[in-house]
Amino acid sequence: MERSSQRHAGARPKHRPLRRRERQGRLFALILVAICCSGAGDPASTAATPPVDQIKRADAGQASITVAEIAAAAAVASALVALASAIFNEARRRRNDRKIAEFNASVQERLLELKREADLELARRTAELKAQADLQLARFKTAADDQLSAEAARRAYEYEARKRLYQDCEPLLFQLSQNARVAIGRIISLARYAREGLLDADDGPVSGDMHEANGRGYYFRSTLYQLLAPLAVTYILRTRLTFLDTSLDPWTNRQFILADAAYQAFTRDFFFAETAPAIAGYGGAADGADMQERLATHHKQGVFLGWLDTAVSRLVEQSERTMQVITFGAFEKRILDSDPELEKAMQPFVLIFSRFHPARCPVTWRILVAQYFIYRAIRLARRADLERGERESALDDIVLSKRTLDDLNWKPRSEWRQLLDAEVAAPAKIGRLYLARTLGLDVATRYPGGAGSGERTIRGSADSPS
Repeated sequence: MERSSQRHAGARPKHRPLRRRERQGRLFALILVAICCSGAGDPASTAATPPVDQIKRADAGQASITVAEIAAAAAVASALVALASAIFNEARRRRNDRKIAEFNASVQERLLELKREADLELARRTAELKAQADLQLARFKTAADDQLSAEAARRAYEYEARKRLYQDCEPLLFQLSQNARVAIGRIISLARYAREGLLDADDGPVSGDMHEANGRGYYFRSTLYQLLAPLAVTYILRTRLTFLDTSLDPWTNRQFILADAAYQAFTRDFFFAETAPAIAGYGGAADGADMQERLATHHKQGVFLGWLDTAVSRLVEQSERTMQVITFGAFEKRILDSDPELEKAMQPFVLIFSRFHPARCPVTWRILVAQYFIYRAIRLARRADLERGERESALDDIVLSKRTLDDLNWKPRSEWRQLLDAEVAAPAKIGRLYLARTLGLDVATRYPGGAGSGERTIRGSADSPS
């Protein structure tokens, strides 16, 4: 468009020089005529003066000839001027056309050069962007492959862990629940025998030797077995579970936490003795000379962790691939056969439960009551609730009701001053508090306060016992 506009701009003034040249030619012709006329009237051009008429005729004929010549010369000159002007204009037009063509050619060449440069730059930037995109895509694919591989490995591990949980731990959890039921019954049985005045009698069920082949010896042996069997299942679970296992299944994690709390209860005698209302003469510092003095002057009502592990491990039968709790029959046979390793392992518990009575061994009784609450929580069927993400509700189901206090009542009715006897209610309150701390809950301990007295509430801390 620019070239055409330039061409039109140069074409419009083409006729103007031609008219100007015509005017110039006509002026030139008039000048020639004037010169010729002035030459004809010169007196020097004639030798004599002809007559007037002759002169007039001669002047008229000569003038007509001169005018004709002048007109012809002017026409020729005008034609020559027009021709020269046309030739000049044509030459100038061609020169302009050449310049326009050269300019257009240079513009086209520059445009082609710019296009080549733009194409090269575009190709370079495209290559750079493609290289960056390919590099980012490769990194993304690598990261995605790594993540997928890690997730696949984790899923595979979780699948195998769940499979192992269901194959190995589910039978143990069922066995734990069954043994917990039996242990609850034996704790209630000890309270009943004490309430009936039979537990501390000379011929009481735990007053004899566990080697006796009579009913008293059987009750002693069965008491040891039934109180330690749930701990033996816990001992096996410790060897089977990992942190990932417990995180995969909240029910397994809950059951193991409770079972481990029951296991550790036998080693926390000082905690139970010092929990309000404290048992005078048993609590206090647990190290230094004071500990040695108390061990020398007081009957220890708990066991050390190493002793507990040794005793419980004697109830576990281990083969190349399996670990299982021995039956009561096998345990009794080894006791009656005086197995030295088993007798040595059982010695701390024999010392505790020989002639056991809640009044004489209040710390041990608090331990057993705490295990009573723990085992009741283990027996609750709350798996579906936990898998749905619902809150722990064991404390809502296990309350200090009259039935619970009747189960744990070891004092004869004649000795009860009121329904809430401190020696009966305090261990129950401490046991439920221990359960709440194990589950990481705050507890409001409610239990009947006697006829017409409404309810009493005792709040405990949610800190874990140490």
